[in-house]
Amino acid sequence: MPFRLPCLAFFASDAMALSKVLIVDDNVWVYEAFRSCWEDEGMAVSQARNGLEALGLLAQARFDFVLMDIRMPVMDGIDAARTIRSFATLEELPVFAFTGVPHEIRSEHAPLFNATLCKPITPHDALREIVKNLTRARD
Repeated sequence: MPFRLPCLAFFASDAMALSKVLIVDDNVWVYEAFRSCWEDEGMAVSQARNGLEALGLLAQARFDFVLMDIRMPVMDGIDAARTIRSFATLEELPVFAFTGVPHEIRSEHAPLFNATLCKPITPHDALREIVKNLTRARD
């Protein structure tokens, strides 16, 4: 039996309610690390490599939350989040900024995101922060 990290062991019931996730990041290694961990726990994980691809996927399917890199080619995360918030059908969709340079999220951009997660972060820790943020917002 292969060894598995307990990615969601501490908050499995809350995390499993988040079954369909969109990761928007042009770094395939980041995507693969998160996909591997989260899919092992039963989550469906999709990828977009830039904001424009993300908007196309969001037009076709429903996601429980989006993990959005900020620096990407074609359309960056800030422009993608701004566009997401402009659609009535997506304005309540949780979008989490995902960046190695936290000062990129200026005060005027903060309302576009539910929270900012700073790289490097493990898939386990990222999901713990996402669940904590969504639980706080729900309560």
